[in-house]
Amino acid sequence: MIDRLEDAGWVSGRWEDNPQPNKPRRKLYVLTPTGVVEARALLAQRRPAPVQAQPGRLRLGTAFARWLGLGTRSTPRSSW
Repeated sequence: MIDRLEDAGWVSGRWEDNPQPNKPRRKLYVLTPTGVVEARALLAQRRPAPVQAQPGRLRLGTAFARWLGLGTRSTPRSSW
């Protein structure tokens, strides 16, 4: 798979300069400028749309924080 990304120009690879003794040499990869643009576009296509909070309803994070006593009391819940 990484070979295909390298062939497409999305990543560039090089062998490490100073491998550790008694260990195989590793190939290190970095996204190219083209790869960054293409990866961001692909992620934007595949990410689900953000869920909009409905008026009058708490978001799960807020409800959980209130359940823990954060934001509604000056001290955290101590009954743990």
